[in-house]
Amino acid sequence: MIPAIIAYPHSQNLGDWIQSLIITYVWHQEFMECDREQLDGYRGSKVKLICNGWFLENPQKWPPSNDITPLFISFHITPKAIKELTKPESIAYFKKFEPIGCRDFHTRDLLHQYGVKSYFSGCITLAYEKQFFKLENVPSSGIVVASALDRLKPTIHPRKNAISFVLEVMKLPLKFWKYQWAVKRLNQKLKKIDKPIIKLSQIISIKRLKTENPKQLAMDYLKKIAHAELVITSRIHTALPAVAMNIPVLFLDDGLTHINHKSRLEGLDDFFHICSSHHLNQTDFSTITTKTNHLKIKESLKETINLFLTDFN
Repeated sequence: MIPAIIAYPHSQNLGDWIQSLIITYVWHQEFMECDREQLDGYRGSKVKLICNGWFLENPQKWPPSNDITPLFISFHITPKAIKELTKPESIAYFKKFEPIGCRDFHTRDLLHQYGVKSYFSGCITLAYEKQFFKLENVPSSGIVVASALDRLKPTIHPRKNAISFVLEVMKLPLKFWKYQWAVKRLNQKLKKIDKPIIKLSQIISIKRLKTENPKQLAMDYLKKIAHAELVITSRIHTALPAVAMNIPVLFLDDGLTHINHKSRLEGLDDFFHICSSHHLNQTDFSTITTKTNHLKIKESLKETINLFLTDFN
């Protein structure tokens, strides 16, 4: 069987690729790439797929093809996909490949409700190492601020009806000012810090997605993270690689009250320091230290994947 990883050809979020690239860093072998949104339509050579990450933009395209043997590890079911991914045929599929390694408590508890054996595996991005980027002997420099207040950015999401759309438009001015004030609080705090500030975004433009290699962009992004003294972010797949590389993390939770966001954090929020922009003035950056409570999970993740890859060789 051919080993495979999840691919994200249409994603503007480098965090998606960060979750798959770690497998290629740890296990030095060739992996086929399977589009997360097309797993049901895969036909071809039998593959053993490390099935991790956020599922699913198109939940009606579940479950995957019979040509795929999955290892469910670091697996997250987004609330908007629950209806499709808990249908009888989906539950039968999960039971066929249980136990399901879940990235968060939300997914673990959801599958438990349907009688599926599942456990909290944590996220495979906790397996990153500084040595992957040849920086083990390079001194850290500066504070990296990476997508720190993304969840507050005022945007209009697709709506099913006109009333919902109008209500969302009406909320835009308030959202705009909440975002601007949060940015102001963060910038005021950063002005007091006598260190270089490097600002990054985990989200890339459609133009860059079409003209550049997102995998290379993700690797370049991680390298900058790896060189930081402190990382400030509101993105899980910026925070967790930093934690894995022994870099202190301050996670800003502004705008993360919606279930779609909260569900992703359950269980992972114990691995880094969290506060809101409202409390930045009371936060001493020099006291934010690295945590080590992820180390057992990191080793367990690697052992599980190694066993899966070895069993099918």
